[in-house]
Amino acid sequence: VDRLPSVALVARPRGKRAGVLHKLEAALRRLPTPVIGHIAVDALRLDLRCLPPDGETEFAAQLSASSGLGA
Repeated sequence: VDRLPSVALVARPRGKRAGVLHKLEAALRRLPTPVIGHIAVDALRLDLRCLPPDGETEFAAQLSASSGLGA
């Protein structure tokens, strides 16, 4: 299997609170421009290769504006 080069933003909860990852993942999917990630090895991973070249600013602004995602 060939792998595509990529960079991911990884979020890990402190302690053993895996439930918070599922809440964060659900909250990210509800954003105006949904952010889709996957949970693996006790971490939520957001693959940044899915962002369009000009989408980084919007992505960062959306995360900043939604810092209280309810997770």
